[in-house]
Amino acid sequence: ADFDVSRFNDDNIQRTYRLSLQRRLWEGITFGPVFMRDGSAHSAPEYYTPRKLRQVTGLLSLKRPFGKPSERTGLPRGDADLSYEGGYGVDQTRSRFVHWVRGKLVFRFLDSWSVNLAGDYSVSPTYISRQIQAGLGLSFGQPAGLVVR
Repeated sequence: ADFDVSRFNDDNIQRTYRLSLQRRLWEGITFGPVFMRDGSAHSAPEYYTPRKLRQVTGLLSLKRPFGKPSERTGLPRGDADLSYEGGYGVDQTRSRFVHWVRGKLVFRFLDSWSVNLAGDYSVSPTYISRQIQAGLGLSFGQPAGLVVR
């Protein structure tokens, strides 16, 4: 489950609720339904503002680790993800087939630091979105199942 709130400098607020139930089919491959509700306080022509958007989709995801696992954490040096989500969406103005494709590459260094690069392409009832994202992450704690001696 995921809940996001985006606040814009024109006092608009967008709230996104997303519930995903995934089942692992094989090692690194998952599939399942996704339910999403998205809405903005008011419309803004300068940027995407969904109005009472509801989507029901299916998500197929492939995740593959690469590189030698860290001796300290047991995590691989990196991960490559590819996801496709497709289904149906309805908002205030229209309804249509929707889909989303995402590719993501994560590289871990110094055990707890990671760098990631992702690209998205999505189509909803009222917009087409293309995004590129990059990030730097810092992990705290230990992965589940790791025994410290």
